[in-house]
Amino acid sequence: MSHRATGLVAAFAEMPLVLKGVTSFFAVFGAASLALSLAPGVEHRVAGENLGPGALWRSGLGPSALALGVWLLACAWGLLRRSIWACWGVVLAYGLLAATELACAPAGPAAASASLQAVLTAAWAIAAFAYLFRSRGARGYFRPPPRDAA
Repeated sequence: MSHRATGLVAAFAEMPLVLKGVTSFFAVFGAASLALSLAPGVEHRVAGENLGPGALWRSGLGPSALALGVWLLACAWGLLRRSIWACWGVVLAYGLLAATELACAPAGPAAASASLQAVLTAAWAIAAFAYLFRSRGARGYFRPPPRDAA
């Protein structure tokens, strides 16, 4: 195992348990979002319609999924590196996911289900903010190490 990989494994091992879950979710969901937005020949169900890759990109959802995948992977990387910007990135990403849920909502009775998903995603954003900025475990993880008094 390379030195860099060992450092990432050690950084992951030092994370509080909830932060491990957030980081893992963002890494997996980000990679899946990248792969699915770039995969040729895969149809996507959006607002009750099947969209091929070309139609997905013309609708604007392909570039959105690509950008979201990059953002989620960057946040996961930032959390591993103890970067405070990644905390704000996590909260923003949940907000973007809620907006995406509403944008992809089909009309009719299924719209209520999509609205509920958006509300739940927004609740996750609030919970992520509370955890990352208010909990002692997360604040301690992101606090810079003390400098030597030399």
